Amino acid sequence: MTHRELAEALSGAFPQAKHSGAVVKDSGCELRCTECEGVLILRGERLRAELHGDPPPESRRAADALVFHDLQSMAALCVVEMKGRSLDAGNVLEQLSHSAVDAEKALCRIGASTAGVRFNTIVLSRADMPELQVLSRRSVRFAGRSYDILLGKCGSELTEILPKDRKRRRRKRRR
Repeated sequence: MTHRELAEALSGAFPQAKHSGAVVKDSGCELRCTECEGVLILRGERLRAELHGDPPPESRRAADALVFHDLQSMAALCVVEMKGRSLDAGNVLEQLSHSAVDAEKALCRIGASTAGVRFNTIVLSRADMPELQVLSRRSVRFAGRSYDILLGKCGSELTEILPKDRKRRRRKRRR
């Protein structure tokens, strides 16, 4: 499935979760996706509600946004959590993990494979905090693999945060 087909299928399957525009804001923080091609932004909590109905409050934790974009003719997905002045590493990790699972379910629902999707998790914050260092040493699972959490500043362009080599960032197994 091409990126364009993937974006159209996701938009059609989850219309309530779709975010209009190339800038997403939450918690006094924003992520710009103006330099990315073929951007589709889904709001995390709305996608979770569309996938699971109206879940109880304790299981509603989801990342702020899921950004699908075209990366060198390949579909790419970034699960993004934005934080203003404070954050709890445990809660953020839970939000990213829930949204990674939701992304897998959304792709499955439209008949797309996770094999052709490059995956990243990103936490944006307005200030340096000790909790960010905790997150930089953690990982999130997607499609059976563990991926590092990338850190960035509020107001950043997505292309500034992603690894320059554009390869999948996954954590190596410890022996």
